[in-house]
Amino acid sequence: MMRCIVVITDDILVDALPKHAVAVIKDLKWLAHYEPKVDSVRIEPKTQMCGSYTACGRFAGLPWRGSFSYEMRPHGFHSKMISGPWGVQVSGGFVVCSNEQCRCRVIHYERYQLSWWLWPLVFLLRLYLKRAMKDELCAVAKLIQQAEK
Repeated sequence: MMRCIVVITDDILVDALPKHAVAVIKDLKWLAHYEPKVDSVRIEPKTQMCGSYTACGRFAGLPWRGSFSYEMRPHGFHSKMISGPWGVQVSGGFVVCSNEQCRCRVIHYERYQLSWWLWPLVFLLRLYLKRAMKDELCAVAKLIQQAEK
């Protein structure tokens, strides 16, 4: 079966120590506060470094629910969909990089693998995802700066 892959990546500079940014990013309870497509999240850690979470929300106005595995990494985390909407596989995460002494760059990436029948929607999907990612990074930056105070 043919698939279409959509990858969206963006970043934001944050006036905060990288260790504070990493702490916020790795605390998955904040996911529903910064991810515009998520209204609620239930986290089930297996160890300090990995586990799973279930998220519910709206994607382009449509309700959705998905389960994800996650892996904590030294500078962020990576997650991958275990189950979710039919015809879609999602993975993504965050990486925090030191930029200056009191500044860091937060990089966010998302990868969508779509079934062939979603191909006609790819252009609109990219526009929606790019806008959502900009909003998400701004919300992440605000949370990091609040946590640093």
